[in-house]
Amino acid sequence: MNFSKTFDFLKKDQKFGKVVIAVIAVIALVGIGQQYWEQKQIFDDRGTTIGIVTEYLEAGWRSDALLYEYSVDGKKYTSRVGVSRRTDKKAGEKLKKEFKVYFARTKPELSVIDLAELEEFKTTVEFFDF
Repeated sequence: MNFSKTFDFLKKDQKFGKVVIAVIAVIALVGIGQQYWEQKQIFDDRGTTIGIVTEYLEAGWRSDALLYEYSVDGKKYTSRVGVSRRTDKKAGEKLKKEFKVYFARTKPELSVIDLAELEEFKTTVEFFDF
């Protein structure tokens, strides 16, 4: 992608450029805020269970994701965690393996998985030490 042409366009029309940058900043802040709030709910009211990594997803150009399932009170939940592309071989070996999952007791669909030795490959930002 040629970013210099994009920046040149934004420089020519400074008002439009400022609006675009402001919109991008607001979207980023809302996303970060939502992720922080969800993780805070998990951290403050956490329960633990065992989850199973079920699938490796090629999600984007820089990072991928692991899909995992876990159960709380007999109800099954599915979630995903972002991982670096460097994990594809190691992550593939971890399919169907069990990992600890932290969830919010009041909202069990909110969860964070502890990937043990793959933790260093996580690209999902965690604001709390689970």
